[in-house]
Amino acid sequence: MHRLLIALAALSCVVSFLHPRDVRAGTAVRMDVAGLVDRAELVVEARVIGSRPQLTASGRRIETEYTLDVKRTFLGEALSAQSFRLPGGVLPASQGGRGLVIAGMPSLTEGEDVILFLTVPSSKGLRMPVGLAQGKYRIVRDAAGRQIATQSLDSLSLVDAHGAPTAAAPGALELDALVREIEAAVAARREREARQAAGSGR
Repeated sequence: MHRLLIALAALSCVVSFLHPRDVRAGTAVRMDVAGLVDRAELVVEARVIGSRPQLTASGRRIETEYTLDVKRTFLGEALSAQSFRLPGGVLPASQGGRGLVIAGMPSLTEGEDVILFLTVPSSKGLRMPVGLAQGKYRIVRDAAGRQIATQSLDSLSLVDAHGAPTAAAPGALELDALVREIEAAVAARREREARQAAGSGR
């Protein structure tokens, strides 16, 4: 049932070729850090150093390829640089300037520092942020110089495991606290996977 709700939430995203303000909120099942880790294939802290929107070969969809300078990898293949494609984006004026906006998706901007929770690539090579906008934390410094991880969930309507509307968790916390939560969740996931592997090998 839980997996069905996640699938339905993902399908409820609104796709538009209009201005982003014309796109309604997307819907996703609310997830804590452990839930994000459990559904991710790649979790990294990185700086976005490149973005390249492009039309697919069919000319029907817009995708954006992002390049990351990776500071640390919590889960997945540890590489100093990672590239991946997300659905959506805005083409340059030389290509018509039209855009594809998916409701609930986070924006990624060159130069920003982020923690991303990304799904396994689809059959078309596309990744998705786990839980849509929940799958991105932006790292900023507060007035005291502390590193803070923030989420922007304004474009997202959250529901609980039963499909009932629910409020978002606090959208900002100290980076060190988030890192500890991620590391604990990754360790718990690996322990479960090791137990399952040992059980299946009997």
